[in-house]
Amino acid sequence: MADVKKKLTLSVRASTIRRGKEQAARRGTSLSQLVEDLLEREAGRSGPTFAEQWRGKLVWRERPGEPRFDYLKKKYGG
Repeated sequence: MADVKKKLTLSVRASTIRRGKEQAARRGTSLSQLVEDLLEREAGRSGPTFAEQWRGKLVWRERPGEPRFDYLKKKYGG
């Protein structure tokens, strides 16, 4: 069975609608399609993102004298 499109009424600030229409135009799509794409993306999430899952769990492993490690340690701290 085909997925049938239905009308949906939303209450959104006028400034948000204006920016949404501008964004949709830049993407070459309609505001309705932009909202549908955003809803599909959000509805498809079933848990934490990769970054959220690993945030705070990785630790530095010292590698003295390795230029690449030294550069990254200096750049990002550690």
